[in-house]
Amino acid sequence: MNVCRDPNTPIEITLGQTITISLKSIPSTGYVWKTEYDTNMIELIKPPKFIPHSPAIGAGGEEIFEFRVKQFGETQIKMKYIREWERTPRDIKLFNVYII
Repeated sequence: MNVCRDPNTPIEITLGQTITISLKSIPSTGYVWKTEYDTNMIELIKPPKFIPHSPAIGAGGEEIFEFRVKQFGETQIKMKYIREWERTPRDIKLFNVYII
């Protein structure tokens, strides 16, 4: 399993392996990470999971996404940190994926 936190580091992965993307998040503010990706190349294999950094109410933590690669090639996973009721994301992260 590859755990990715930095979109500036390309992801090189073998066909059939999984990618885990972990991003800082504070869902109590209304912001969550939304994904965009080519479903022919990769698939989200589990619902996103939030792991808080502390037991305090409203604490920040990590939002975890697990993907499986499905075919050879190059693709991108776009992560948008956005409130569902807003049009403009607070942050966008682009992860480049190279499947060998």
